[in-house]
Amino acid sequence: MTLVMQADACAVDVFNEALDIIERTGYAEFAAWHWFGVGWVSHFQGRDEEALELYARAIEVADAVGEPVSAGMARALRAMLRADRGDGAAALAELGPVTDASIAAGAGFAIPALRSALNYVGACAGQVEAARSSAAPRVEAALARYGGANNQQAGASGAYGQAFGLSILARIDLAARDLTAAADHARLAAEITDRRLANPLIGAAPRRYLAAAELGHGEVSAAERLAHEALAIAIEHRFAAEVFPALDLLAQAAGALDSVEEAARILCAAERARTDRGRLRWKHEQLAIDDLYERLRLAMGDDRLAPEIDAGRSLSTDDTVAWLRRARGSRKRPAAGWESLTPTERQVVELATKGLTNPEIGERMFIARGTVKIHLSHIYAKLGVRNRSELVGLAARRSC
Repeated sequence: MTLVMQADACAVDVFNEALDIIERTGYAEFAAWHWFGVGWVSHFQGRDEEALELYARAIEVADAVGEPVSAGMARALRAMLRADRGDGAAALAELGPVTDASIAAGAGFAIPALRSALNYVGACAGQVEAARSSAAPRVEAALARYGGANNQQAGASGAYGQAFGLSILARIDLAARDLTAAADHARLAAEITDRRLANPLIGAAPRRYLAAAELGHGEVSAAERLAHEALAIAIEHRFAAEVFPALDLLAQAAGALDSVEEAARILCAAERARTDRGRLRWKHEQLAIDDLYERLRLAMGDDRLAPEIDAGRSLSTDDTVAWLRRARGSRKRPAAGWESLTPTERQVVELATKGLTNPEIGERMFIARGTVKIHLSHIYAKLGVRNRSELVGLAARRSC
C-alpha cells in the first residue's frame, strides 16, 4: 500500500503478482483494489486515459460483487481526474448521487474520499465558496480527531486523510483568494506529510499551494524555493502530472523578479507540459497565467517575446529542468521591490520596523550610524517610499 500511495511504478509489479493469486482464488473484491491501485499510479504519473480506463474497470468489478469501498475510491479519483481534464461539471453531476449511495451502502473510508472529491470537483467547476464551506469544517474535524502534524498516535489512514483534506482545502482557499488560509493549510499538510508519512506524492501539492500563497504575499524567493522543491519531487518520482503546475509558479516567480526572458521561456515550457497531459488549470490559476503573459508582452514586445516562446515550446521536461538550474544560478537581483534588497538592507528594515533608531541599528549591526542612513536611503529608493514611517507602514501591510 505504501508503494501505491506514492504512485511508485514498482507498485504495479506487486499488484500484477497479486492478481494471479486473486484470479486463482476468485476473490473479485480484491481484483477491484488491483485495478484501483494500478489506476492510481497511472493517474499521478500522467497517463490519464489509461487511469480512467483502470478506474472504470475497478468500479465495474466492485459493483458486480457489491464492494462499495473500492468502488467509492475509484469513483472519487476518477471524478477528480475528469475535472482536471475539463469535464468537471459532468463529474460533479455524477459524483453527488454516487456519494449518497456510498454513504447508504456503508462505504467506510471511501466516504471521506468521496466528500473531498466533491469539494475538489465543485471548486474546479466554479462553486468555490460552496466547496470551501463544505471542506473547512470536515478538515477541522479530522484535525481534532487525529491531532496535528506532531501527533504520532493517529494511524497512517488518519494522517493521509488529514494531508489530502488540507491540501485540497489549500487549493480551494487560493481559488477564494484567501492567501493566509491557503498558506496555513498548505504548510500543515506539508508538515503532516513530511513528519508522519514521508510520501513525496502527497508532499508535492501542498508545497505548490504554499508557493502560490507566498507569491501572492510578495515573498518571491520563498515561493521560488518551494516551487523548485515541488518540481524536483515530480521529476525524481516521475509524477508527470505535477510538472506543469510547478513550472507555472516558477514562471510567475521569474516574472515577479523582472527576469522576463526567463519567465517567458518557463511559461511556454509549462504550457507544453500541460497540453501533453491534456490537463486544465483552475480559473484563478489560468487568470494568473494570462496576466503574466500580458505583462511579458507589454514588457518585451512581440519581437522579443516570440523567440522565447519558441524556445520554451521546444524544451523537453529534462531540458527545461537543466535550463532552469542554469538560469537560476545566473539571475541578477531585480532593481526594485522587496526582492531587490540585499541581506544587510533586509536586516535594517527589520530593525527599523521594530522601532530602533539609526544609532541603535548601528550598534546592533556593528556599523556606523551614517552607514545606516545610507542603507535606508537605498531602501527607500528601491521600495518607493519617502521616509521611515512609510517604510514601517509598507512592511506592516506586507506582513498581513
